[in-house]
Amino acid sequence: MEADDEAQGETDFDEWDWSDRGGYGDDGYGDNDYGVRKRPRGVPVMRTRAIGSFGGARLVAEEQFLLAKALRSWGVVNIDSEAAFGRRAFAAGVAATLGIAEPDGLWSDIANTGCLLTLGADVATSQPLSLRWIERARDAGALWIAVDPLRSASAEMADIHVPIRPGTDIAFLGGLAKYAMDNSLWQPEYVLNFTNASYLMDPAFSFDASSGAFFGWDPMTGTYDKTSWGYQTDGFDTWNMRFDGEFSWVRGEGVPAWAVPSQPRCERNITLQDPACAWVRLQEFLARYDLDTVATVCGVERSLLERAYGAFAATGAVEGAGKVLAGPGLVQHGTGAQAARAAAVVQLLLGNIGVPGGGISYLGGRCE
Repeated sequence: MEADDEAQGETDFDEWDWSDRGGYGDDGYGDNDYGVRKRPRGVPVMRTRAIGSFGGARLVAEEQFLLAKALRSWGVVNIDSEAAFGRRAFAAGVAATLGIAEPDGLWSDIANTGCLLTLGADVATSQPLSLRWIERARDAGALWIAVDPLRSASAEMADIHVPIRPGTDIAFLGGLAKYAMDNSLWQPEYVLNFTNASYLMDPAFSFDASSGAFFGWDPMTGTYDKTSWGYQTDGFDTWNMRFDGEFSWVRGEGVPAWAVPSQPRCERNITLQDPACAWVRLQEFLARYDLDTVATVCGVERSLLERAYGAFAATGAVEGAGKVLAGPGLVQHGTGAQAARAAAVVQLLLGNIGVPGGGISYLGGRCE
């Protein structure tokens, strides 16, 4: 095929010819399996909607890149991967809570945990090589809690199996957070120093405690007005970049000139008693997740919930560590991002973020 550089460089979609070439209908979406779109200058472009590709998480970045190039050269336009249905929702939830979309640590760190909580994942079947690290943790005394509607292979191996109804993960996690707070199993030093629990919320911020609906929802646009979703502030904190300041290095030779960083200084109440502080608002939000309600929603016995909650919440001790392994079953729902966020909130309350054997990781089909 010969074409001049000018013709190849044109990318105006409206100039493409949708004429009947290889079976295309008038609307450009015929039933043919393969076709060629011809542009005015005669440069054919392969394009087919009859083939689709859905990649898995086991593919590394280089493999994904080469696969996408090959598929597009064949004219395939329906290309997606597991990341869109799992990893992306998980990332949205944890990023809103932890400030980072990829909080995964080394897989071998599972061996350091004192309690493992798996949600929406059958590790024994889909990630069999990961079991070596789970078994090492269990050999050292760790407990394994599997939350899964099915009696999966992982549920058979786990110490505690919680067979919740599909789609009730948020209720389970909300109940776990409330249980830890009500029974003083959360870690005060961590929560005060590394979370926003003591920050005072904007007085205009509100929500319906009975339904959990936040203020500012517009059903017409399907979006929230977040103008009141913030904190009360008292001035700004600016870096001390003077010659005697801790950031004076930025004035050194060879360092590019840049603006002095400054951010609002949030008002705090370290007693966690002010009605406006995030801690009190979280308690109000979780008030409806009592054990009886959660047991009814999830379809499990209250005694089983208490056993699972007590085991994982015990990792809130200073010397403890608990790890959450979340799979596609947790986030492949319309509320998947919120479920991931709820799991991250639990880990923050227990001080399990940033410690050996702690954290929250996504099981997206990798075999490590």
